[in-house]
Amino acid sequence: MKSLAQAISFISSPFFVGIAAVVIITLSQSGTTAQHSMWLATILVPTFFLPFIFICTGMAFHKIGDIHVTNKEERTGAYLALVLSGILAFFLMRYVQGPPALKLFCLQISASAFTFLIINLFWKISGHSGGIAASCTVFALTLNPLWWLGLLTIPFVAWSRVYRGRHTWMQGVVGTLVGMSAPALLFYIY
Repeated sequence: MKSLAQAISFISSPFFVGIAAVVIITLSQSGTTAQHSMWLATILVPTFFLPFIFICTGMAFHKIGDIHVTNKEERTGAYLALVLSGILAFFLMRYVQGPPALKLFCLQISASAFTFLIINLFWKISGHSGGIAASCTVFALTLNPLWWLGLLTIPFVAWSRVYRGRHTWMQGVVGTLVGMSAPALLFYIY
């Protein structure tokens, strides 16, 4: 069971889920390989590599304990970096005249990260559950409603996080609700 929980936890990491989500949504919106590559880089560089560099720098200077940012008190800076990175990606997508679905994706990254940042000041909720919920919500609202079925993976992800002692069931539920609410709200506003 321990190996299964570790595997599910690893695969459902917000970093990997986020990269997969960007690949899926840019592929679905682009007409050419060149367009896909440009949009992929436009979103990935600011929203994933900049926060990754922030975390690695924090680890090098002993401000962040591990690559997973396990300690709740160390997450504020990483979430703030993600908020700013999502805003930067949104403006870059506007500059390259990307489609609305990709702009929405960038905005939901910032909105979700900001919400997680605020909640994280008081309580550690599951970014694993939230990342999958956010991705499935964006995909269902912008690509195909069948993506709602992806939410069926969340109980397994939450189980793995609880089994490994990283979260409680309630933290998994709240992470899921936050992950779903930011893109849904932005979809109806934007």
